[in-house]
Amino acid sequence: MSLICSIEGHAFAGKTTLINHLLQKYGLKAVGEYDAYVTNTDEYPPHPHLSQEIALQDVDFFAWLDQKREKDIRKYSAQNSALLIDRSFLSLILFQKYTKQCKQSGEYDAYDYSKSCYKKLLLEDRLSLPDYMVYIKTRNLETHHSRLRREISSALLRQDDAYIFFNTEYKRVLDEYKKINRLLTLESDNTIYNLDENAKSINNISANPLTKSEKSGLIERIFGVI
Repeated sequence: MSLICSIEGHAFAGKTTLINHLLQKYGLKAVGEYDAYVTNTDEYPPHPHLSQEIALQDVDFFAWLDQKREKDIRKYSAQNSALLIDRSFLSLILFQKYTKQCKQSGEYDAYDYSKSCYKKLLLEDRLSLPDYMVYIKTRNLETHHSRLRREISSALLRQDDAYIFFNTEYKRVLDEYKKINRLLTLESDNTIYNLDENAKSINNISANPLTKSEKSGLIERIFGVI
């Protein structure tokens, strides 16, 4: 089985740009983020969540997309080559956590449900736990602002508060990977030099896939802090 490496970070951090650069430069295998598995983003449940039912449907929809992605993850990982995935279950849960923090009167969240749903999928091995995490963030807030022209499905993710929240939360949760020497943190400004250096760092990652017992222990620790 191959090493599964997830590229994580807030919207506009440069994850997809870096993955595309890695594919060109080193010919690695990659599984795209959620947008690659829908016809268009209109398929996503509406946000803000104006009923508890819609909030739960949001989690179920992304869990369904993750299980579609899982088919490709297993197909590529069976080829015994390094595999990159653009985001993991962490993105969905942290978005639900941010939604809970920002919700207004009459809005609903499914943060607790997202945690129980994804923990179950991971423990039952219906989703793969990444063996290694790469956390990428924009070099500074000015660089983040320069990328805000790109359209994304949730206006919430464009706010400075979101930038601060997600960078703080990713750093805190991914500390569980850092403790076992399976975290690489990179800064992005998307210059060619920066892309080359970051791609080289990722291509040089050397680690074995997690064992079953290591995975179960890591899942428990992650869900203890997320």
